[in-house]
Amino acid sequence: MAKGRRRTRDVTALLESGRVPDWSVVDEVVTVLHGQSAELQPLWNQAQCQAAVTSQPAPAENATSASPGTAACSPPPAGSFG
Repeated sequence: MAKGRRRTRDVTALLESGRVPDWSVVDEVVTVLHGQSAELQPLWNQAQCQAAVTSQPAPAENATSASPGTAACSPPPAGSFG
């Protein structure tokens, strides 16, 4: 589908999928909604990181790594989207 030509059902599917879409898609939707991409991108980065960490296999028993979902992901900057 061409950029800038997303249909309502495409956006609905995107929001209901539970996946973290590519930044280009999120940026496009934010732009169409007159949002601020710079404010949303740190939150998207965090969501991408959480999705990547939770999709990895669980560490072996007795491993010293952090629990899934907490490893390498830092929280978004204070005041993000607030």
